[in-house]
Amino acid sequence: MQARGMKTDITVTTEERVRLAGLIADCNSPAKVVWRSRIVLATADGESVKAICRATGMSKPCVWRWQKRFAEYGVDGLQNGHSVHGDGRLRALATRTLCFDTRMLRQTNGFVAAHHLTSRSIVNKRG
Repeated sequence: MQARGMKTDITVTTEERVRLAGLIADCNSPAKVVWRSRIVLATADGESVKAICRATGMSKPCVWRWQKRFAEYGVDGLQNGHSVHGDGRLRALATRTLCFDTRMLRQTNGFVAAHHLTSRSIVNKRG
């Protein structure tokens, strides 16, 4: 948590500024990436956190989070919600689901509706 009234200084290079402006202007950018980019550009322009909150409709902790993420990872850190290196928990969950579906397939002698399966290879292993 940051101290009350603390202003985060972010240095944005010309290349990063162009990428951020491109993300904002692109109609195919997700809305969350657009407001994250606006937070970073407003911070780089010297806006206060309170002014950024008013302009974007986000809370102070949210603004601080994305300022910190940009400082650590750059523009790429704004484009995905998880860490730049991926979220191992999500992969572990998918693996557990796959194992459960394999056990279910074995218990029912291969008769399982295809929409319950997480991998096409399981569908092919009937019997």
